[in-house]
Amino acid sequence: MASTPTLSIVSPVFEAEGVLPALLEQLHVVMARIGCPFEIILIDDGSSDGSWPYMQAQASKHAHIKAVRLSRNFGQHHAITAGLDIARGEWVVVMDCDLEDPPEAIASLWEAAMEGNCDMVLARRVQRRHAFYKQAGGRLFYRLLHWLSGRRYDPSIANFGIYHRKVVDTLRRMREPVRFFPAMVQWTGFKAKTLDIKHRQRPDGRHSTYDLRKLLRLAVDVMLAQSARPMWLVIQLGLGLAALAFLFSIITLVRYFLGYITVLGYASLIISIWFLAGVLLMCMGLLGLYIGKIFEGIQGRPLYVISETVNVQTHEHRNTTLGQ
Repeated sequence: MASTPTLSIVSPVFEAEGVLPALLEQLHVVMARIGCPFEIILIDDGSSDGSWPYMQAQASKHAHIKAVRLSRNFGQHHAITAGLDIARGEWVVVMDCDLEDPPEAIASLWEAAMEGNCDMVLARRVQRRHAFYKQAGGRLFYRLLHWLSGRRYDPSIANFGIYHRKVVDTLRRMREPVRFFPAMVQWTGFKAKTLDIKHRQRPDGRHSTYDLRKLLRLAVDVMLAQSARPMWLVIQLGLGLAALAFLFSIITLVRYFLGYITVLGYASLIISIWFLAGVLLMCMGLLGLYIGKIFEGIQGRPLYVISETVNVQTHEHRNTTLGQ
């Protein structure tokens, strides 16, 4: 095994004790086909099952497997960041551990990358095996994200892909606390290819931990981190309300001088007050969310905390707070 791998495979792990053996077996099969020096980096994102003991045991047996345990659950995209900070390969594959994206597709991604003319190859899922409510929630998430951020995302493209070292180094310099890997990859602007792969069901029968509530929360976080468009929407709302108020005032004055209004309307006054108060509270809440994200950013806390590692040298994850 060469000291510096050509290909690094980064996979965040959460509550995946049942799929890790099949994941590693399939990764070894596909890497035997590719035939280049490689490393497998597994990031345990605060699992409470037997994922970490299994990762420890496998890393102790195989020098090319690196096991990293975070001190708590920081989130999938933070765990990916931890893996990218440690990866040393010229090319880096990022994939989930649940086997919904088939490891054998890495060979096709590698071949597409070796053809040149691109800096990354993104896997596009076809024939998705998620339940209907899961797919509907995903479509709603991306539509909301597009509307709030002003950027268009392909819902069939997630984390799975192969990325050149210059893409990885650029991603590592992005240390904002709100992490959404597909959006960060798109922001870099490097040349990308897409490759269709068949989506599979998770072999252990479990479902993703991303429910609709978490997806909506992620959409709001990404929107706040990626775009100021909501503030413009609030400005447009304010201008629209001002225009309607001015028009209503003109109509009211005309009706008053024509004698149609003899008693002031108590109900309309109360409705107007409650409506404007609700709009003001909404605007203040949105502004508060932006200020909260700014506060999180200026605290300068690390994106993740590593508690244990196997086969990872200290110098390989130094300065990870700065991504250097």
